[in-house]
This record gives sequence, C-alpha cells and structure tokens, in this order.
Amino acid sequence: MFGRTEFPDIGDLPYFLTLGPPAFYWFRLEPPSEHPSVLAVRALGEHLGAGFGALMTGELGGTSISDAFFPAAMLDLPVVDADPVGRAVPELEHSLFKVHGLPIAPEAVVNEAGDTVIITRVADDRRAEALVRALAVASRNLVWVADHALPWGDLG
Repeated sequence: MFGRTEFPDIGDLPYFLTLGPPAFYWFRLEPPSEHPSVLAVRALGEHLGAGFGALMTGELGGTSISDAFFPAAMLDLPVVDADPVGRAVPELEHSLFKVHGLPIAPEAVVNEAGDTVIITRVADDRRAEALVRALAVASRNLVWVADHALPWGDLG
C-alpha cells in the first residue's frame, strides 16, 4: 500500500483487510535480515569496537531467557548461567548491576523494523528505563536491548 510493496498472491478472492489504530496493527511483507535481538548485540559490539565473550540474560523470567539464548546461538557465543535480578522484574533499573554501581550504558535498542538506537551515556538506570520505554512505546511495545557490556572481571 504505502511502501509500494506488492502483496503476495493468496488466491483469486479479493483481500479483506481491516486496519485499526497504528499501535494495534503493524506488519511487514518482508522479514528483517536478522532477529532484532541479534541486531542489538551486533550494534553494541560495533559501537564498542569489540566482540563479546558471552551473553547473559537480563532476568530469568518470561521471554528474557530466549532473548539471551537466541542471539547467543546465532552468534556462536556461550550464555552465562546467572540471574542479575533474582526474579522477573518490570524495569531495567531493577538489577544487581545497579546495586554494585555497574553502568548500564552504552546500550543498543532495536525494534522489529530494525531501527537501532545506541544510547552512549545516560544519567542512571532509571533514566535508561525511561528512554527505552519511550522507544518501546513508539515500536509497538517490542524492543530488544543489549546493555551492561562489561569486562568479565567486573562481574565477579
């Protein structure tokens, strides 16, 4: 329609398409080149000019586990068997990283469309949550975040 991308043939019958408000329907006719979780890890690595030795989930709960295991599998990286929060939590600022004064930034945020934002500096984890939440609201509440890119020694 707007993107001048042809709809695939479904059959001889006409299309029945209903569109609600833009926050409700969002679809693509072409899949992204890579999953946004993989793009987030790649983007953060490119920003830092370094690769990663391992990935760790932000929390053990919900889809957060797959959000670490999937990009780790795609990038052939191990996953650290650890939980930085102790349970599922609603916000980025709820973590042992914050308790121990470890920086959340830089961080990469990627949505389903592949839009990528690198947050190079942030006042604190609460502000990081506010910024990522605003990006999520603008992205159908679906964003993937890569953050806390820390040397292994800082995690001990």
